[in-house]
Amino acid sequence: MRIVSWPALAAAALLLGGCITMDNLTLDSVAIGGYQPDPNGRYGSFSCDNGYRVSIKYLSPTRISLSFHNGKDRFIDYLDGQVDAAGDGRYANSLNNLRWQETNNAGVLTYPAGDWRTSRRLLSTACTPRSRHP
Repeated sequence: MRIVSWPALAAAALLLGGCITMDNLTLDSVAIGGYQPDPNGRYGSFSCDNGYRVSIKYLSPTRISLSFHNGKDRFIDYLDGQVDAAGDGRYANSLNNLRWQETNNAGVLTYPAGDWRTSRRLLSTACTPRSRHP
């Protein structure tokens, strides 16, 4: 005989009832961290030459949320920058050690090397849009 605890049943009920969603990380429609997603925001998804995957949420013309995955860990940061008249964007985080440059629907990710704290080395990789599957 299997015994199911009340917390497990409550969690299952919330998930099935739609109160908790993992897609947009909300709990009863309250955004985690106080950030409310912009329903009109654009998203970008890129694959990079070094194997990294980059996801971008364009929060405004001067601010993005950039997430990248190196196969082991996921890194997320907010970057500020600007978009020129041609639509090309350049963004950097507050430490200027994470940068994103987007031109003609392709991008370049500049990120800190593993020994960045001692060497201050930055690495770069070219990225192309990931194809969407229906």
